[in-house]
Amino acid sequence: MESLNGPTDGSQMSPPVQQPPTWIPPERPQRPGPAPGIEYAGPWIRTGAYLLDGLLFVILTM
Repeated sequence: MESLNGPTDGSQMSPPVQQPPTWIPPERPQRPGPAPGIEYAGPWIRTGAYLLDGLLFVILTM
């Protein structure tokens, strides 16, 4: 568990723990940015894949 926190000293991690909250807000705006794009692109990519699969299936079966 100590390796996840970084420094091996668990007792000294209490002060650094206060810093991550300040770094979390800048990370949050970045995560929602790509997330909505992926969510909106997902259905389009899936529909496109189904259409391409259908065309390939029809062409191969002809």
